Amino acid sequence: MIKTNNPGILAAIGELQRMTMHNPLRLRYEAYLKKVRDEQAWKTHVWKTAMSEGVAQGRAEGVAEGMAESILELLKSRGVVPKKLEEKILSEKDVDRLRQWLILASKSRSAAEFQGQADIKEE
Repeated sequence: MIKTNNPGILAAIGELQRMTMHNPLRLRYEAYLKKVRDEQAWKTHVWKTAMSEGVAQGRAEGVAEGMAESILELLKSRGVVPKKLEEKILSEKDVDRLRQWLILASKSRSAAEFQGQADIKEE
């Protein structure tokens, strides 16, 4: 028996062993190896897809949160921001709407003016 850790030699030995198997046994073994490779490829694909979707979602949430905080900072620099308005801004996740609000906040002289222009209703 050969004792080695060399992956190339081990692969060659495995290939020789596989070639010497009887045909039906070799076919079953190859089918098993294909199944294992396919399962691993599927798991890798699912993992990568889930990770990329999770990263994208986390990035979008971070952008929305940062924009909401920027809007609040602008409004607070112009006076008191009512708690309900602050909660509404922080709960908004639509980046396009937040972008519009950020522009409005930069032009508004108060939180009340911003709230009227942004058409944010008090609930």
